[in-house]
Amino acid sequence: MAGLAGCFALGFGLLRWRHYLRVSRRAGGHLVIRGWLMNLDSSLVRAERQSRGWTQQQLADIASLSLRTVQRVENQGQGSNETVSALCAVMALEREALLAPSRALERQREKQWPILLLLILAGALGVVLGVMGTLLIVIP
Repeated sequence: MAGLAGCFALGFGLLRWRHYLRVSRRAGGHLVIRGWLMNLDSSLVRAERQSRGWTQQQLADIASLSLRTVQRVENQGQGSNETVSALCAVMALEREALLAPSRALERQREKQWPILLLLILAGALGVVLGVMGTLLIVIP
């Protein structure tokens, strides 16, 4: 029973972390972590796009991104490492210019690493205690 509780705690902790990661499913159903979301200077992306006379759809096509990704960058200022690389290449910008100066998201992640580690250790301890309890019951 303790092993099951530990596995649930581990699973819940990883589900909480899912919103910090960009996760997708491949054809086989396997989860693939694509990278951390980063804060971008959305006004710079919009200004660069408009200075070139591009629509959001044109930028998405040129950078091989989805329209939704371009909209998320311009509206929320968030994108993955791959998104930043594609936008920098298309707009001929340095990465540092495109990244927002705020470190608030990084500080939030740094504070939550101990929690993730604790959840993993609790899950492992739960599994070990569950196996030991099962062995004590089976072996008289």
